[in-house]
This record gives sequence, structure tokens and C-alpha cells, in this order.
Amino acid sequence: MASFFSDPRIYLLLFVGVFSFVMAIRVHVKTKVTLPIRYYSLFAISIGFWVLGRTFFSVTKDSFTAQIFSYFFFMAPIFFILFLLLFSLSLERKHTRFTLFTKLIIFVPWGALLVLTLIFPFSIREATIAGPPYFDLVYNKYFVYFYAPIISTYLLVLFPILTRIYFRSEGEQKLRLRYIIVSLFFSIVVGITTNIIFPITGLTSYVWVGPASTIIAVATVGYALLRKDLWDFKLVISEFLVFSIILILLFDIFLNTTESSYFIFKFITLSLVVIFSYFLINGISNEFESRERIKHFTNEFSIANKRLQEIDIEKSEFVSIASHQLRTPLTIVKGYTSMLLEGTFGIIEYEEQRSIIQKIYDASERLVKMIDDFLDISRIEAGEMSYTFEKIDIKKLVQEVISEFKATSEGSKILITIKSTHVPLYIDGDTLKIRQVITNLLDNAIKYSYKNNQITITVKESSGKALLSFEDSGIGIPAEKRSDLFKKYSRVVPYEKLHREGRGLGLYIARQIMVAHRGTIWVESEGTGRGSIFYISFPLFQEGMGGERVELRPLVKDIKQPSPV
Repeated sequence: MASFFSDPRIYLLLFVGVFSFVMAIRVHVKTKVTLPIRYYSLFAISIGFWVLGRTFFSVTKDSFTAQIFSYFFFMAPIFFILFLLLFSLSLERKHTRFTLFTKLIIFVPWGALLVLTLIFPFSIREATIAGPPYFDLVYNKYFVYFYAPIISTYLLVLFPILTRIYFRSEGEQKLRLRYIIVSLFFSIVVGITTNIIFPITGLTSYVWVGPASTIIAVATVGYALLRKDLWDFKLVISEFLVFSIILILLFDIFLNTTESSYFIFKFITLSLVVIFSYFLINGISNEFESRERIKHFTNEFSIANKRLQEIDIEKSEFVSIASHQLRTPLTIVKGYTSMLLEGTFGIIEYEEQRSIIQKIYDASERLVKMIDDFLDISRIEAGEMSYTFEKIDIKKLVQEVISEFKATSEGSKILITIKSTHVPLYIDGDTLKIRQVITNLLDNAIKYSYKNNQITITVKESSGKALLSFEDSGIGIPAEKRSDLFKKYSRVVPYEKLHREGRGLGLYIARQIMVAHRGTIWVESEGTGRGSIFYISFPLFQEGMGGERVELRPLVKDIKQPSPV
């Protein structure tokens, strides 16, 4: 075996042969089996046998064995030219059906070449030692006048076929054919030159170049068929090393074993290597496939997420348009019912009539508020929510809101009290938006409080900020549900069963408004049945602030629970 390791060209040919087998298996296993895939796999296997035939021919120790491998060296091209031609024809039609005339043109010359090469030793006259480690081939007239022309014709006729398919294709198929044509052209030109033209002229020292150059065609055509991330370095190297070790062991067993006991030992060693190699390659292949599936799912998730964002935008646009269209008639309904209640069109004589009109007014009021919430959401998500900042006496604003809720609190028998400092507290903000936040918090406190309970609103300065708290003794909030309160369309079960007219938008809008005012909002509760305390905190007003108009872009949606000041 010393001669096997004495020339680097042997390593190159061994690599190309093993690589051809690996590519044939990978493409066949990893793709849907069609005619082009099947013919490519057979072509790559034939290339592998051709290259390994040349490799074994070069490292044999006697002329008889070299003569055997020389026939092997000449038989393999007869098969790969056929499979390559069928591969090219099948690219145009996935299920090729040949006419009788086409079959005769393809298979008659090929069959004659196969039979003559099998039966008669016409390809070479002899294999002679040309200097270690190489044997040299002495070609006869059969090679020059019959074998070489037919092989060359089959190889060269590929290009008119592929060119015709190329100009009829488009998109990815055209790009794939470009790779195939260029790689085949390179390998075929090199192969014909070094394995046909040079030997005819008597130059045989470069016949190893042709088999070595086939790696370009095998790799590129395989990649073009797969069209995905094939080159997993760890997997390819592992497969190559495993196949190489197995081939070396096989070669050593059948060419260098003289004693039967030694033969059995080597055969057992080879069997163990094959079993171990199977599990090794299978494990690496499964790892590679898992990464491919993860990558595929990630891409699908990214596409789905992008589509969801588009749907969310479309939804917001629809809600905005629909809300604008609904608000006008509802405002008219609300206006006329208010005028009826006030007696603008005459005194309402019966209490039953007043009760019905009041119900219409209350329902329209709720609908208008709901539509306003939807419009606010649309403006926030579109980045069109605008604020006009000015100096606000937050204590006075809270008192105004409480006065507006007086009728509501009396009807529900809930006592609302306010605790505040004697001096005014000024903040910089949009009066309408801040009123909306306070109204929402007070309204929630009333809704989710028990009858005859008390709501306490505290307004004070704390750590250089204006701090407002809304404390109720109502149903409370479980700790695991608090963060959900500030999410869009989110309501905490089972509270949603108490007030079905809500849509879970008020606290989400309140948080967006507070962020725009550089403030914070959070909630504390000791649990179910123990009441809740909602906090809002604003920076105090400073000279030079106010009068600023700000457009708020869409805000982050992650909710964090701040600690009370």
C-alpha cells in the first residue's frame, strides 16, 4: 500500500469519486424524485465509478489487475453519457416519452458501444508499467475510430438541447440551466481534451485530469437541482471521510490479504466501521435537517408576522373609516334626544316616555364613547394622535371630573372623596386627554365597586411629580392579571361579565396618553375582593413648557409595572 500514499493525485481522485456518490445520494434523498433527479443520481454514480476505476487502476501492483480496472475505466463513461443525455432531455419535460425514432438514435449507437466494449478488448491493447505508482494505457484503433467519436458525440450533443431549453425557460429555471450549462461545458471540454484528444496523440500522462474535473459538473448541477443551502461543511466532510475509510479498508482487504484469519479480522473491522459510520452520518444528517426545518419555520413565521401587521393596519384603517361614518348619525341621535329631555320641543308629560328617551340617550352616549375609543386607537397606531400642551391645574381638573360624575355616583350609592394639598399642582399636558384618563379611571372605579362603597382620589406632590391615586374597595385584581389591564382589547376574567358594554380599550388608551405626557400609570391590588389602587404620575410644570403641539408615533406595547412613588 505504500504506492497508494505516494502521489497526491490519488487523494484528489479518491475525493472526487466519494464526493460523486455522496452527491448522488443527497440529491436523491433530499428532493422529490423526478426524472431529472433520477438521471442526475445515476450520472453522478457513474462518474463515481469512473473516477474510482481510474484511482484503483493507478495503485494496483500488477499488470493483470490493472488490465481489469482499465476495462472498468472504459465502461463507466458509456453509462454516464447516456444518463447525462437523458437528464438533459428530461429537463424540458418532467415525464419524457420518446418516439421510436428518438429511441433508435439514442440507444442503437450506445448499445453497440456497450456490447463491443464488453465483449472485445478493443479499447486498449495493454496496460504497461510507466513508473510507480502509475500504469499507462496503450490505446488501439478501436478507441480512435469508434469509442472516442461516439463518446464525444453524445457529450457534445447535450449543448444544443440545453441551449434550446434555456431560451424557452424563464426566472429561476433559466438561472438553474445557466449553472448546469456552464459547469457541464467546463467538465466536458476538459474531459474530451485530456481523455480523448491527448491519448489519440500519444499523450496519456494527463488522463487523471478528466475524472478530477468532473467534480465541477457533479457539484454545480447538484446544487442547481437542490437550490437551497446544501453545503453543510460538517456533514459533507463526515460523509467523505467515512466513505474514504470504507473504500481504503475494502481495497486493503481484497488486494493485500494473504492469510484467512487476517482477512476475517479485517472484515470484522470493516463491518464495525460501517455500522458506526451509519449512526454517525444519520445523527449529523438529522441535526442538519432539524436546522433546515427551523429555518423554514422561521421564514414562514416571518412572512405570517408581516401579513398580520398588514392585516392590523388594514383593520385599523377600516375601524377608523367605519367609526367616522357611524359617529355623525349617532351624534345627531344623541343631540335630538338631549333636546327632547330638556323640553326644547315641548314638555314630556309621561314619565314612561322620559324613561324611554333617557335610555336612548344613554345608549347613544355609550356608542359615541366607544366610537371615540376606536378612533383614538386608530390615531395612535397611525401616528396621528396630536396633543396641545398647556399649563394645567391638575387638582382643579380632578374636581371638575368628579362634579360630572356626581349623578352617577349618587345613583350607585358610592361615595367619592378627594384628598389633596391646599396649594395648586400644575402639570404640562393636554387638558382634554388628561380629562379622558381621569374620567376612565374614575368610571372603572365606580363600575367595579360594590354598592355603598367609597372611592378615594388623592392628589399630591411626590418626589417632584404630581401623583394621583384612585382607590376603591371593590372586587380587586389578581396579581397575574394586572399587566393585562393595559393591553388592547384585553379584559380580565371574570370582570368582563359584569359590564359587557366595555371593549377593553380605555386603559390601553390611557397608558398611551400617559406615555405621551412623559408620565406613568400602574395598578396595585392585594387580590380578589380587596379593592384596587390606580396610580398616574406627571412631571410638574416648569416655566418655558406648554403651548407645544406634538404628534405621537405608535408606542411600544410591553407593559411594565412601576413601583409607586
